[in-house]
Amino acid sequence: MQGPYRTTVSREHIRGQDDWNKKLIKKTAELVVESLRQLKEKGLLSVSVLETLPIEIEDRESRHSYYTTPKTPKSIYGEFYPIFKKVREVLMTDALLPANDGTFVSARNAKLIRGVALLEILNREQLGALFQSHAEIKWLSSGITQDRTPDLRSYLMQELDIGEVTPETFARNLSKQFLASQDDEWFIKFYDFLFDQKALWRPPRWKRDESGILRNKPILRLQDGRHVNPFRQNGSPNAYLATESDTETSLPIVKVTLSSHDKAREFLEALGIEEVDLVFEVIEKILPKYTDDPVAVAPEENKRDLVTIERAYSTDSQEKKSRLVQRLKETPFILAECAGAEKTVYRKPEQVYLGSDALRTYFFQNNNISFVSSEYTKGTATLLKELGVSDKIRVECRSKPGSTEDIGLAYHWDYRRGLKGFDPDINIDGLENALESPSTQKSKIIWNEIAVHYSHCIKGKILISSRRDFSPDASTYYEKTEVSDFGRWLTEIAWLPDSNGEMHKPCDLTLDDLPKSFVRDERLADQLGMKKKLQEKLVEEAAKSFGFDSGEEAKEIAELKRKDPEGYKNWRESYKSQPAFLERATRAPERRQERIGEQYGNAPEKEYDQRERSVRTSRGEIDPTRQLREQYTNEDEQMICQICEEEMPFKKRDGEYYFEVVEALSRDYLPKEHEAQFLALCPVCAARYKEFVKNDEDAMAKLHRALKNSDELEVPLTLGELETSIRFVEIHRLAMKTILKRDRCEATGD
Repeated sequence: MQGPYRTTVSREHIRGQDDWNKKLIKKTAELVVESLRQLKEKGLLSVSVLETLPIEIEDRESRHSYYTTPKTPKSIYGEFYPIFKKVREVLMTDALLPANDGTFVSARNAKLIRGVALLEILNREQLGALFQSHAEIKWLSSGITQDRTPDLRSYLMQELDIGEVTPETFARNLSKQFLASQDDEWFIKFYDFLFDQKALWRPPRWKRDESGILRNKPILRLQDGRHVNPFRQNGSPNAYLATESDTETSLPIVKVTLSSHDKAREFLEALGIEEVDLVFEVIEKILPKYTDDPVAVAPEENKRDLVTIERAYSTDSQEKKSRLVQRLKETPFILAECAGAEKTVYRKPEQVYLGSDALRTYFFQNNNISFVSSEYTKGTATLLKELGVSDKIRVECRSKPGSTEDIGLAYHWDYRRGLKGFDPDINIDGLENALESPSTQKSKIIWNEIAVHYSHCIKGKILISSRRDFSPDASTYYEKTEVSDFGRWLTEIAWLPDSNGEMHKPCDLTLDDLPKSFVRDERLADQLGMKKKLQEKLVEEAAKSFGFDSGEEAKEIAELKRKDPEGYKNWRESYKSQPAFLERATRAPERRQERIGEQYGNAPEKEYDQRERSVRTSRGEIDPTRQLREQYTNEDEQMICQICEEEMPFKKRDGEYYFEVVEALSRDYLPKEHEAQFLALCPVCAARYKEFVKNDEDAMAKLHRALKNSDELEVPLTLGELETSIRFVEIHRLAMKTILKRDRCEATGD
């Protein structure tokens, strides 16, 4: 730039405050503007020309300095700043900036573009509509980029306030009005563009992730021309893709002209829009009718809906079928008839029964029960049963019919276990109502189909413990006998008919008093407390008198007496009832082991004085006789030998049984004194034991191994030619193992 400026003496600068110089600078600014207009007229105003203008915003030397604050244009251009200012003003108002379409545009009506892909979907009309501008907005030349013209781009954005349109800016400015004004061809280009802009529509990956702008924009055009967001707030789709075989559906679908285009469909599928099918239609259109206002659905419409539901249920997709089943079970869509009332309602599958004659009899006059409408076809029964409609009386029980396995019971204050399948909380649907108005047919159903299979739940035992593992040493540990509500109703109500049809409580009848159609089940009869026939009572009494476990054995003896009186007489003379060996379990084995171990650890060593004969002087420290007498006396006050398991042969003058207290092992195996090491034997077994065990080192060593290694209450024993065993009560056996283990540990130093 040349002119007759008045300079300093060195001619390096002009005089800034000189009026002449100020006048020249003003005139120069006007000439620059005039030059731009002439260049435009001659077709020479290009991006490169703009780069020659005073457009730098900061000093080049300080631009990359970390410690230097960028200078303002005025500080850069000094006295020539009016030129910078004049150029900025004219570019803002006059159409002097090269546009992408070969024309020119002012800064206030211009937009920079990032990425040429936007040019394909936003022309000048669409650009103005996007930003809702009354003036015509144009794209600036695509030659203005960050890489090619960084200074010019910064000048345009910062000094001329020209906005740069990015894919995100475009997405944020999209409106329903703008989208509705575009044709289908534009939407195809739009979807093609979005396929590579995943950040605009993918789901946010963390709480403050701002991606997925378009998930909340009405970018889906439906078949009816409406525009909707892709998804609802709960994540379910607002529209679906039509299939070639099914374009007519009650569900909202993306316009077929769009979804049938390959690239557009590829984007829609990537977005998460699924193909429409009957499962979606049932879930989204049919079932909501029954949730909102089921009364408004006419029976004819319901039957049509059921046909659609059956078709949807046959889908091959297990995921869709699972979702459909869940919704069907939660929805009252089944047309039902109330038992004992002339009205129809809609019910959930779990609230309805299939109306067989037996169920209608059982639930007669029970207004809380509904049956599937008789208007339904028989073919629907299979589907309805799979959804939870029952053709049998519903039973809620933790154990299976006839089960004898222990079951867990849910109580929050302790731990409980129903023994032998007993569930005190068993619930039979409609039972109480049925028992209030019994009939022979009702009673037959209750007896044959319910009571016989769940007789174990009428009454039973519950084990209660304060520990989850039901350890016997828990602070709370006991058994409790209970009668369930189910059992109370069956035993206290007169519901069983005799041969004349009159109703009685179970305790007033025998099994033979019931009609022949009732199953004969003795276990059920016992649980209900029914009477027994005189013959059965006599058999039971005979069985007990002879020590039999069951009446069957007594029947065999009675048959022997009838067929062979002489043989029966010989049997009777030779018969001797063997006393029952007692069962005496310990409730706290671990605690008892610990206590026995401590006792044995503190016990005195066996000591002998050297005399003419060896005399055991430490025996007085213990008293095994009293303990053995208590341990091996059964409930019938009979004392039993541990080897032959027979009653001790006689009682002494003081009324106590005579028996031998025999030390099980020698001092080599049990060097300390303790009551647990002695056996209670009759004189004969004691003599045999001393002869064949105490006097035989090999036999004693063999017995020692058996006592130490076996966990059984019965330990094998050989007495000469006699193969027998030693039988212990649990408390004695546990103590014996404890002292054997303790001596082994002390011997090894463990």
